[in-house]
Amino acid sequence: MRTISERSVCVLVCIAVGLASIISSAETVSYSVKTVYHVHLKLLKITTSSLVISFGVEPKHSNTKYQIRYQKEGANHVILINHMTSGENYEISDLATNHLYNVCVAAVFDNLPEYVTCKDFRTLPTMRSDSIMALIFTLGLFGLVVIAGWIYWKYRFVTSQKKFDMIGSETDSKEAVALTSADSAEGSPELKCKQVVCSIEENDSNMAQL
Repeated sequence: MRTISERSVCVLVCIAVGLASIISSAETVSYSVKTVYHVHLKLLKITTSSLVISFGVEPKHSNTKYQIRYQKEGANHVILINHMTSGENYEISDLATNHLYNVCVAAVFDNLPEYVTCKDFRTLPTMRSDSIMALIFTLGLFGLVVIAGWIYWKYRFVTSQKKFDMIGSETDSKEAVALTSADSAEGSPELKCKQVVCSIEENDSNMAQL
């Protein structure tokens, strides 16, 4: 009886342990299925040889490790960088100018699959010699237009000033001619004779009254 009892206890203990492990596994699987993580990746700044990114995971999870992977277009090797924290600005430097890069951020959890987000970014091109020549040509053409406009305005201004001066001189000459004619009329012999006759007649009338 004692042997049977011990065996029964062992069986019950084994069953309990098995049930507990099954329940724990079910909870883990249920939690893993229900929780969906998303890794966000944002470009903050890009230059000819570098780019600055910000990244993180939602919803937040404790003990999350991050891995940054980037690869230049056409290259066979991938560069890996391990990073421990999120929410910080991270700079990827020493990049080639005017090249496309595939940048990925992976969030690695304990006892969970990793989540990865990838985006493509292109570094800025440097200004080439033909671009510099085009810029110089554009600026020179703009300067010529400005100078031509100034010359045209100056020509119109000088022409208007000359016309104004000519009109003023013609008016002055007409006034001078009119004044000369008046002076000539006052000093003519006929006018003087008329004045003398009028003076004599006035004296005769005065004498008659006396």
